[in-house]
Amino acid sequence: MNRYLTPSKISLLVLVSLYCESAVPNPAIIPVLSFVVTRLIPSTNSSTSVSPGTAINSALTVDDLEKLLEQYQSNQPGRSLLDQFLKKLWSIDCLHSLHQFFNDLGAYLVPPHGTNSDEVVKPPNCHVALTRVSPLGIFIRRAQLEFTRIKFHDAVSLWTAFLNFRAPTEDGWRKKNPSASQKPLDAGISNFNLENQNHLLQACYGSLDPNQLENAKFSTEDIEAMLEFQLDRLQKLGNRMPEDMKNRFRDLMGQLSTMPSLAHFVRFFDAWRSGDYSSAFENLHRYFDYTTHTRDKSYYQYALLHMAILQADFGCFSEAIAAMNETIATARENQDVSCLNFGLSWLNHLSKAYPKEMKRAGYVGMLSSESENLEFLKNKAKETKMWNLYSSTLLSETKLLLSSMTLFALNVEGRMLIDTSLYRTLKIQQYTLSYAGLLKLKRFLRRNNLTASFHILNQLTTGASSEPDLDFQLFLLTIDYHTRLSNYSTAYNLISQKQADLKNYSGESDIYQLVHCLVLKARLFVEMGRAGRGFTVAMRAVGIAMRCRLCPMMWEGVGVLAAVLASLGEFDMARRLLDSVIPQALGGGDTAVSAQLYSWQADAYIGLAGATTDARTRTSLLSKSENYVDRAGHYFHKILDTRSSLTLLAKKATIARLRGDDKLAEDWATKYHTFYQSEIVDGGEEGMDV
Repeated sequence: MNRYLTPSKISLLVLVSLYCESAVPNPAIIPVLSFVVTRLIPSTNSSTSVSPGTAINSALTVDDLEKLLEQYQSNQPGRSLLDQFLKKLWSIDCLHSLHQFFNDLGAYLVPPHGTNSDEVVKPPNCHVALTRVSPLGIFIRRAQLEFTRIKFHDAVSLWTAFLNFRAPTEDGWRKKNPSASQKPLDAGISNFNLENQNHLLQACYGSLDPNQLENAKFSTEDIEAMLEFQLDRLQKLGNRMPEDMKNRFRDLMGQLSTMPSLAHFVRFFDAWRSGDYSSAFENLHRYFDYTTHTRDKSYYQYALLHMAILQADFGCFSEAIAAMNETIATARENQDVSCLNFGLSWLNHLSKAYPKEMKRAGYVGMLSSESENLEFLKNKAKETKMWNLYSSTLLSETKLLLSSMTLFALNVEGRMLIDTSLYRTLKIQQYTLSYAGLLKLKRFLRRNNLTASFHILNQLTTGASSEPDLDFQLFLLTIDYHTRLSNYSTAYNLISQKQADLKNYSGESDIYQLVHCLVLKARLFVEMGRAGRGFTVAMRAVGIAMRCRLCPMMWEGVGVLAAVLASLGEFDMARRLLDSVIPQALGGGDTAVSAQLYSWQADAYIGLAGATTDARTRTSLLSKSENYVDRAGHYFHKILDTRSSLTLLAKKATIARLRGDDKLAEDWATKYHTFYQSEIVDGGEEGMDV
């Protein structure tokens, strides 16, 4: 396989020669030049929108050239630009003609500075001279240089591949050139008067059918460009290579005399994404073993960097810390500021995401406080113009402000303008699958399909990613599962254990998670019928949420506090609290919280109705209670929470009985039993097809 030249590039050279000979009419100049330049300098902006298979299937074909050229007339009457192109293409009728074609390309260039113009021999029909530093001039010079360096075997392979490339145009060319219809496959052998079955012909070409000759669409440089494209997809999106892509790359690699080192890097990422630790480790070693021979070990720190990330991804944190420390030391020695800043940022992220594992591995941190560490990284990233690192550091600083009970109103505006595309991760597929599992678990819990919830919960617990963002969401759904099973002791122990873990964390814990645990514990006390024990817990949660401006937690915490007060008989106080937060919760857009707040408000009005002796006041309070039950039912229906909807039917029956309408109460009781049978018993077992 040739390093640079392919039959498609020869066809582009033919187009350039036609342009220099002024054979291209004025209307076709811009389309033809745009076509050539686009093939030589592909746009980097379109790389993200191209599918992986397109990179291999995008080789230039004769059909592409025909679509471009057949719509333009040439300067010769009765001839199209395609006819001129085919005439020039078929004028290369032997290997000697191919050599002559490349030798004549230099005449289309402006002579070097200091060269006597009388000594320069130009083709008689050359009207346009290309500068040597223009895109077309560089293309011609590169093609000439590569053809001069080419070995004889590769030159023959290029010639046979060129015959195969132009074979589909033979019929059209012979129609316009009937005098050349008897030319053999190679004009150079016509002087020997050899028959078609001659052994010499068979030895040279193997077959006299051009369609059966060697077809070399790609050069080594093309394959390396495709590997870079695939590597970019792996790094940005975390996609694994499809099997058909692997097979195509395997076939292309088989045509190369030496394997490109980048192929080992692509295999490393693919094995990493598939969870094959040993293969990823081996391919990483191979890649950097090959690259260090030619780059004087200047990329050694990047080998250590990838090694550390790989070790951490597979749970080997002590080895990861050792590799990253060596990475930082090597980057300092080589004065590689980019690698140094990334290594420090990665250590900071790892210590925040996996505090227990890093503590067991012996990591003690780089500076006295996390805020100083982030400030150092931010300044260094800004100095070196590493905007990705700078943005991620700003995000980490924002999270630190949120988790440290600092008033963040003045600090958050600048962070909200950060482009979210900078936070793309290699694990997008793992995140997608994990979040899909969490959504499915939440739906099954709301439909009361506890059997399916049990299986999904086990799968997520044992096989899900250990990312902190996913862990806490899984913890919340685990508490919901045990609460729906009435396993209050298990749920209480899990909440207490989570609180202990957050308090024992060596850094600054996420205050949002702490408040959420307090709200869960207070709500659990209400569910258990021990509302008095949940009063102080709910008050503490609301106080912290107000100081830190954690509005969603404050709304839910006030709702739990109102439920505690209602359980203690303070119905009016509960009503006033809920009246103050329900409008804010509706503005926040959290449907589940809004539904629960309306349900607690209905309970408060039912309690007030039961405590009053005035019949008119009781009727008014019961009407308001029924109104809030309807609103809660509307929101619970939106999130498909059947268990909560069933509870609202029971409240409807209670309200009707308090009004003295026993018939309506019986109707609601009948609907309750019907709904329970259809949605909880039958629907709970069948579940939902998600």
